[in-house]
Amino acid sequence: MSLWGATSHIPWFNPREMRDDTVMRLSTGRDVLCNAFLSHVADRLQHPATGGHWLVTGQRGGGKSYFLRLIQAHIQQRYTQQVRFVLLPEEHQNIAAPHELLQEIMRMRHVDQGDVGQPSAWRVADRALAWQEAKSQLLASLSEPLLIVGIENFDELLAQAFTSDEDQSLLRSLLSHESNILFLATSVSGTFDENYHKRLFKQFEAHELLGWTPKEHRIYLQNRAQLVGKIATPRQLARVEAYSRYTGGNPRVAAVLAGAIIDEQEVLIAAADIHATLDKMSEYYRALLQRVPANSKKILDALIRGGEPCSQSELANRLNAKQSDIARAVAWLHDYGYIAVQAIKGSKEKPYIMADRLFAQFYRMRYLQPGQQTQLAILAEFLTDALEIREKFSFAEKYFHKGQTPEAHVMLTLALQDHHIDMERLPEVYRSTEQLMQVVGGIFYEGPASEIEAFEKLLTDYDTDEKFRAAYQRAYEVLKACNRFGDDVPGQQLAELTDGSLSLSPVNKLMVLKASLTEKFSRFQWCELIKCFQEEVEKFNELRVEQPRDIATLEARHNLGKHFPLAPSYEHLAAFAMPDRLESHPLIKLEKSVQLSICALVHRLNQVQIPEAESVLSTINKIAKQLIEQKQYLTLSTALAEVVAISKPALNECVVLIDCIEWLAIASRKQDKPIDAIALHSEALALSRQQNATGHIAYNIGQIAWINSTQGLTTEALALHREALAHRQTVANEQQIAWTLGQIARLTLQKQDLAAAWQALAETKSLSPAKQHEAFQQLGDAISDISRDKGLTTAFAIANQLLAELPDHYAAPYEPFIRALWIDMVAMQTDRQLLRDLTAELVPIYGANLQPLADLLAQWLDFLDVPDAQRDDYLSRLNPDLASTLKALGEFT
Repeated sequence: MSLWGATSHIPWFNPREMRDDTVMRLSTGRDVLCNAFLSHVADRLQHPATGGHWLVTGQRGGGKSYFLRLIQAHIQQRYTQQVRFVLLPEEHQNIAAPHELLQEIMRMRHVDQGDVGQPSAWRVADRALAWQEAKSQLLASLSEPLLIVGIENFDELLAQAFTSDEDQSLLRSLLSHESNILFLATSVSGTFDENYHKRLFKQFEAHELLGWTPKEHRIYLQNRAQLVGKIATPRQLARVEAYSRYTGGNPRVAAVLAGAIIDEQEVLIAAADIHATLDKMSEYYRALLQRVPANSKKILDALIRGGEPCSQSELANRLNAKQSDIARAVAWLHDYGYIAVQAIKGSKEKPYIMADRLFAQFYRMRYLQPGQQTQLAILAEFLTDALEIREKFSFAEKYFHKGQTPEAHVMLTLALQDHHIDMERLPEVYRSTEQLMQVVGGIFYEGPASEIEAFEKLLTDYDTDEKFRAAYQRAYEVLKACNRFGDDVPGQQLAELTDGSLSLSPVNKLMVLKASLTEKFSRFQWCELIKCFQEEVEKFNELRVEQPRDIATLEARHNLGKHFPLAPSYEHLAAFAMPDRLESHPLIKLEKSVQLSICALVHRLNQVQIPEAESVLSTINKIAKQLIEQKQYLTLSTALAEVVAISKPALNECVVLIDCIEWLAIASRKQDKPIDAIALHSEALALSRQQNATGHIAYNIGQIAWINSTQGLTTEALALHREALAHRQTVANEQQIAWTLGQIARLTLQKQDLAAAWQALAETKSLSPAKQHEAFQQLGDAISDISRDKGLTTAFAIANQLLAELPDHYAAPYEPFIRALWIDMVAMQTDRQLLRDLTAELVPIYGANLQPLADLLAQWLDFLDVPDAQRDDYLSRLNPDLASTLKALGEFT
């Protein structure tokens, strides 16, 4: 189970629940401050002194709690004996008097022992005496040179428990005189020690936690992904700009959204987490709003309500004011950090945005859009930039099918915005979630690659006139509301021109309306379509003058087709479905693909387009290879026989025709038709000689030789292999040379003796070691043939002699030769007992160095004896490495 699976998303709000190693691995942007504090601790240990307490400040969610846990983790890792780090609870509900702080520190030193502490005293008679007693107990309990006390919300604690100057004097005395106690406190601001007249003036070193930069967001994403054994993808890292802009540098928000970005957390959970964060921070943000002067508050409302970013001049327009009227109110917001300037590349304007993005979301949720049906709405700004339109639709589909209609509607709305479709311009009937699912789904409509099949699919999907008209009207209205490429190329213009075309059938128009909305349809294509339609309009206007009756008839048919679209659409399909194009799409069955290709080939040949016909035939050869791999030999034979018949004599001078005949020969051989295979290879050989295609000459001679050898025609096969060898050496194909030499040696061993076979293999010594192994491997065929024809005893004697003489002919190592030989003999289904007897001879022949290989081969033979149905169970009981090896060797059987 992953870490995410072992814990909920809650720890990203409460780092106290996170393990130390997780805290340290996810730490981002805090190294400098962390190292500074640790250096301070080291100095205190080396030179005990008073004072030097730390106060860490930062915005809500700025990482103060995380920083305390980070320091705690480092202290526990570095100082197991010298330093004790005590982290007090985040809230201090039982601390209402000074001495109760010290009691809580003592309790937390031993919290793992189950001490839940005491409730706050109802009344403290002598606060100073209670403090001194608690202080004495605390100091007496200290066993380490230094105690570090981590306290969150220190300003709130002071206001709650140290209510008088006398109380604060007690604390000041502790801070100033006890060298073995170091406070590490946090608060939103540090104003409590900035007043000269207050007792705690300058008792702390103030250190501010700054918001994360985009770079730090990227680092955090990568660390977070690595924590769950992933690598952040380029697509995920590309979202960093939107991610960092939405969080406003707030680490808590970043931690929440990181899970959604790296696909470890559902966006709905992230939305719920953001809501939880806002609920927790409501009082904080309300307090921030109360600080804002009345006029500046109007600016703030206009900025968020009207949308960000927004320039000062636009803000003035929103408020029906002059820019000079609002300048001071805007300046106040900027000076106090409520708003920030967001530079736009290539623009002189410097519009404003809310500096704290979570504050902006809080304002929208509380004051602009309260009572949203879905918490997902709060993430709209983030999701707009962070998710691609396809991802938004995928989420919408998931939510819709789960009955989460409001969530689906949010995602669909965002997807429409991405595609520049103005939902307000859509007729009301298309604004329901169900209708929007079809609208957005249409954006990704691609249909089959074949235009014919695409038309067929549309007519199948909308198989009545009513259904077709409804689908057509929806596509028409959506395109009208779409301005993907700006006002200069409006969707309404393209929709109306398409609808008014007199040359297109209804199904063709529907295809244009749908295709124009798809992602792949470019601005250039839109413009070209508009241009073509405008030219058509001009042409028909001319014809309307010249041939008014014909145009009137055409318009009548057009209008009738709008009411009854299926009939003219099928007429168009019948005219369009001529076999004049090559269809090649992975979804089309190979059988259909080759038949469509044959139609294309016939067309090319009829038009005497020889280069294009060659290209089609080349595609057919690729399909043939796939049919061979799928063992569709009969289908291939039938198709290629037709291809060869129609290709001759027009393509007799093309190498691709040779390829085609060779594939047909292979199909015949696979169907155990050696006579047909030899005839086809001979035909291919004749064409190869005519074209002087040396590689094909060698290949076909070699294949004829191989088939002859399987028929017992050893002498003929040997002669052919030697002829093929000369051609292969001309081509310098080392692999084919090795195979041919191996076949010559194999047949020589069968026909003569081992000495002659070694002589035949002598030429392989000029080849690379790997090719030597491949050539030697062919002798496994001979051993198998001899065992079948002359008996196991003879085969054992020859094979044993072969193994014994191997070192006389090849240099070590011998393991690859032996392994290759055994693989070949197993593949040829050589008698297992013969193989076991030969395996037993390896160590006597080669010595103890070959014992591991001999053991492996013996275990392989044992594995091969296991019935297929029991092999997985057999492997599961072996050493994993051995099991993997045996499974890999099993592929050669």
